[in-house]
Amino acid sequence: MFPLALLSGGLLFLLTVRKQIREDDIATPAGEETDTDDSTRQSSRLGCAWLFVAASAAFVCLPIAGNIYDIFKLNRVFATHRYAVLTGTVDHFDPMVIAGHRSETFDVAGVKFAYSDLAITAGYHHSAAMGGPIHGGERVRLAYVCQGGNAPGDRTCYAPLIIRIEVARPN
Repeated sequence: MFPLALLSGGLLFLLTVRKQIREDDIATPAGEETDTDDSTRQSSRLGCAWLFVAASAAFVCLPIAGNIYDIFKLNRVFATHRYAVLTGTVDHFDPMVIAGHRSETFDVAGVKFAYSDLAITAGYHHSAAMGGPIHGGERVRLAYVCQGGNAPGDRTCYAPLIIRIEVARPN
């Protein structure tokens, strides 16, 4: 939400500066020269406005582009079967609270998983508080990859990213 507000503010700033420059041009009588200091000041204000808009757009677009790249990368990993599959019971389940900012965490067969609804990620991040399927004590099968360069299945996997979840039905 903040990046969009920043971009909107930048566009509003740009439009305001352009309007002021046009009004100054209209207010100058025909044939009368404008002061070079005024012209330089207007150019620098317009340059600042464009710089603000460009920085705001980058602030909005770069994370989105990064997330799209991660989604394509995970699709490729999934299609080539370069992920680990883990089956077990959800242990040490610590749910995310609706009003909180901490991550939901749990272990399956000794591998610790953590995610949050507030994180923008290509992997699974839907907490139980918001209707996610993972709860303590359930049998699950998880497909995951490691983000830190370690091989999936390694017990020292840094930040495992869940790419598929299967929850066993109760008998």
